[in-house]
Amino acid sequence: MKKGYLYFLLAILFFSLTNSACEQQASMSVQDLLDDRENFIDRIITIEGTVVRHIDDERDFKSYLLQDRYGQVVTVRTIKALPAITDNISVNGTFNEGMMGGSRVFYISEINRRSAAFFMIDNQLLLMLFAALIVIMIIALLVVYLKKPEPKPAPVIPPVGPEPKPLTPQPDPEPPVVVDNPTIKIVGTSDKTIKVLPGKLEVLSGVEGQKELKFLTPPNSRIHEFTFGRNPGTSYSHFQFKSPTVSREQAKLIISRNDFSLINYANEQSNPTQINGEKMDENESRSLKSGDIITMGEVSLRLII
Repeated sequence: MKKGYLYFLLAILFFSLTNSACEQQASMSVQDLLDDRENFIDRIITIEGTVVRHIDDERDFKSYLLQDRYGQVVTVRTIKALPAITDNISVNGTFNEGMMGGSRVFYISEINRRSAAFFMIDNQLLLMLFAALIVIMIIALLVVYLKKPEPKPAPVIPPVGPEPKPLTPQPDPEPPVVVDNPTIKIVGTSDKTIKVLPGKLEVLSGVEGQKELKFLTPPNSRIHEFTFGRNPGTSYSHFQFKSPTVSREQAKLIISRNDFSLINYANEQSNPTQINGEKMDENESRSLKSGDIITMGEVSLRLII
């Protein structure tokens, strides 16, 4: 009876997982993007389509039109070489708005691109490997269950010696420490084993109640990346600035040993990130040194290493 019930559960698990693995996720269409454009501004999205035309841009960018499978077209800006017309590609980038040819347009700032044909092949291969892994796991579970002997009840042994002392209840873990005021929110922890990385950000303007921002990380963490922006983020690794002059996703600071570098995600026209008064391009990365002043809207910080 128990074996038949196990077979039934495993069969349901197999069919549900393989069906979900074989379903292809529909890529985002241009129409979906434009219908909810305000929600997607400054966010990283992915569009698949065919290159239909190159555009002469008045700035240093190169631009082209990408048509999705429904015939809708969106403008893509890039600093790389333009793709060939009729190429089927998948573009990953930040959705922005700006001026082009004297008109207000919505466009994608390309971060990377790849061939859509190779993308589909990779997905199919991953789905096949996933399905094969599920089958192997089910077979292994069946073999282990069928060979496992019925457990025998353990003999009752009378206690010898003094009765054990009752366990002392452990105190509940301390709640997280939250710094939350009208200009900034930082979620950390009161755990004494927290690790403090070298360096700090001295607050010059735009942040109330904080003279400096330190870089905290769990003791076993190997990735030291800290993001800045108006959106909420992960504990330890995000500084949420509430000023409307700061983008939802403004920038990322990476610490590798004693090297500090900053990647800008914000639009250089509407919400620029500046280092020592010099604007950074979108998706540009720069090395930092002690004393550099980082400005994001009305928030100004000095890096001390």
